[in-house]
Amino acid sequence: MTRPFPSLLFVLLPLGLLSSCAQFFVKEKTYLPTGSATVNGAEVASAVKGMGGKSGLSVSAMVYSAASGETDGPFLWRIEARGEEGVHESLTVHRLRVKTEKTGRNEPFPAKWLGTAAPFEPLKGKKNEGTTFAKFQLPGKLEVFPESDGRITLEADLTVRAGGRNERRQLTFVMEPSVGRKTENLFLPGEIIGSLGKEDPTEWQWNSAGSDRYGDRFWGDSRNFH
Repeated sequence: MTRPFPSLLFVLLPLGLLSSCAQFFVKEKTYLPTGSATVNGAEVASAVKGMGGKSGLSVSAMVYSAASGETDGPFLWRIEARGEEGVHESLTVHRLRVKTEKTGRNEPFPAKWLGTAAPFEPLKGKKNEGTTFAKFQLPGKLEVFPESDGRITLEADLTVRAGGRNERRQLTFVMEPSVGRKTENLFLPGEIIGSLGKEDPTEWQWNSAGSDRYGDRFWGDSRNFH
């Protein structure tokens, strides 16, 4: 399966050593979150990242590069939370379920892969000073598609630990399908390129997609998550 953004960046980074600007023309088929919830003082949300689609690249005089692409399902999926440094300790997901509007799927995620506490880690940069971030990214990829499945509802039973106290909540996240186009400019000065290898707690774990160490069965009998 083509991974649009990683493949584009992989191609662009060596060129970025010579070029000053890269421009992306992207057709997005994705899901937009409709809100977040506060649990034990942390802001908790659901997020997805498209893995399907196609991409292309063109370069002019090694000064300007342009990329075009399309993002679509399947998706990486995670529960994420923002907290306060020195206060928020961990995020633990106990139960998860996905429901689709058009295709009527209603599938729980097996509890045996859940229950691990994800620590809150400091975010980088002055604007994020004092803010921490925790994430639980599900193994494999979520086989939903905005145009065919329509709206998806994600139900999560989770706990946020802060200041030595646990708060457990059952949350519902509704994510609306969205199809649109966007243009993004990416400038790659040397200092940015030099920092690309540094770990960022908000980064997606691309190498976990499709991993078989969790078994080949995730989402009920339909096996829509693999």
